Amino acid sequence: SAFAIRWMRAASFFGAANGPAPMLRLAKAPAPAAAKAGAPAKAPPSKPTGKAAAKGKDSAAAAPADAPGPVDPDVVRGVNIFKTGKDPKALADSEYPPWLWTLLEPRPTDTELYARFEADRRSLTLREAKRCLKLMNRRRIKEHNETHSKK
Repeated sequence: SAFAIRWMRAASFFGAANGPAPMLRLAKAPAPAAAKAGAPAKAPPSKPTGKAAAKGKDSAAAAPADAPGPVDPDVVRGVNIFKTGKDPKALADSEYPPWLWTLLEPRPTDTELYARFEADRRSLTLREAKRCLKLMNRRRIKEHNETHSKK
């Protein structure tokens, strides 16, 4: 059959020079020793009850391991990603690069981008041009899907 031919080709590709390797029989997994001796199976660990179960917390884990210390205004907390490292000190605003402060400025909307793209394509930055083309392509795909949908 075609299946046997494909199987033999695959077997010869993986190194079986004299045809396919013999099939191995899968044995059942051995039963645990307790089940063989007729002893009853162990019960699963008990689940917490009461308020701890309702909150999904264990009573032993209710207390925090390490409470936060005093807050230092010169240290940026939560930025350290290393296990043994320390949080970095905050710098003065003049020590950061100027592009950092532009990240919080709002991006132009898609209609503003389309208008600027139609007026003068060279007025857009590379990032704005890429975003505009991506939005235009997304709009084109949605319009195509709406016109060609099977309803």
